[in-house]
Amino acid sequence: GMGGDAGGARSCAVDMVRRWEDHENFALYDDALPVLAELRRHDLALGLISNGQRDLEEFAVHHALDVDVALGSKAHGRSKPHPSIFETALAVLGVEPGQAAMVGDSYEDDIAGARALGMRAILLDRDGLHPHEPDRIPGLAALPAALVFRFLTGFALAGVYPVSMKIATGWFRLERGFAIGILVGALTLGSAFPHLLALTAPLFLLVL
Repeated sequence: GMGGDAGGARSCAVDMVRRWEDHENFALYDDALPVLAELRRHDLALGLISNGQRDLEEFAVHHALDVDVALGSKAHGRSKPHPSIFETALAVLGVEPGQAAMVGDSYEDDIAGARALGMRAILLDRDGLHPHEPDRIPGLAALPAALVFRFLTGFALAGVYPVSMKIATGWFRLERGFAIGILVGALTLGSAFPHLLALTAPLFLLVL
């Protein structure tokens, strides 16, 4: 080993972990509470899941986090990205995976875990480490806009697709395949538009 007092090192490590578990030793980002309030204003159900040893329900109360469920891995018995911790939180909220969005800063634990379950996952990339991730935001302040744009795009596509397909098949009898191909391509570009907004979020927010 590297030498030193093994017993003292262990005691120091235990003390560090216990101090980390103290709620007052954890500071929220400035955008956390305002964004939670904005999401709540739109009547969204909110949940908090986290890996760690702290009591997450007490943590939420201490920091005045207005959430409907706070589920920590210590109480649950499983850590992200295990699907059961996501499923338990979703069950409390009363929603299916396809109706929910996970926002987190760990690609492996938060994003990959949520997507494996069929949830939409938005990467909170404060340090810009994943510039090619399509569904990412640079800070929580960009989250409400990201959710709204995705909803509006999906709503528009759901209304446009069947009508446009019927028009294409009725009008283009000789080159029907070509017309349908153009239509599908246009709809694909439209569905990708929220991802483009996510990639350009810093500039977009700066302009506003």
